[in-house]
Amino acid sequence: MERALDLCGVIISTTRSEKESEFRAATDVVKAVLTEPLKFEIDLYTPFTGNYGKEKRMSTIEKSIEVNVPEYTAYAQWTKFAEFPQFMEGVKEVTQLDGKRFHWKAVITGQEKEWDLEITELVADQRLAWTSRGSVIKGWVVTFHRLSDARTKVMLQLEYDSQGVAEHGGEALDVVSQRVQGDLERFKALIEKRWRPAGRETIFDIAVGKTY
Repeated sequence: MERALDLCGVIISTTRSEKESEFRAATDVVKAVLTEPLKFEIDLYTPFTGNYGKEKRMSTIEKSIEVNVPEYTAYAQWTKFAEFPQFMEGVKEVTQLDGKRFHWKAVITGQEKEWDLEITELVADQRLAWTSRGSVIKGWVVTFHRLSDARTKVMLQLEYDSQGVAEHGGEALDVVSQRVQGDLERFKALIEKRWRPAGRETIFDIAVGKTY
């Protein structure tokens, strides 16, 4: 508030010697400060912070699907990053760089994109989270919820820059939302086709060291 008042004081002192209309315009600024100080301070500092309104660009998408496999089987498949192109639309290649970082290549809205992904949280059979650099999708969280011995609910939440691909706002968000739902449906088809309870043990169970 003090900075706003100081600014208005400068405006008044420099306009008293000019035209009457300019002086009245300056006094109108003072009235605006006195009647709406909070709004004025926001407007005053917006150009300097660079952060005001940034959050408006970010949108959260939440999708879920039920799959007919155990939760540890669904988790094991989701952590096979190299196989993401088999069910994620547009993803062409995922290469592991080290224990936590992966390099992605994909086609988004007709344009080839590359970015790095880093795992930030990993809880076996329950939760996986990662952040992306250079991608319009900034953060991902996928969780696995046991519904029964052979049924799991997979929940996917991601933070998406709705203006990162194109300046279409809600339209762009709808496109990404539909793509995410499609990815989950393809994941379901992939894992249910692969997993079979015959013999009550599968290659997925052996891979993670679990049996019924």
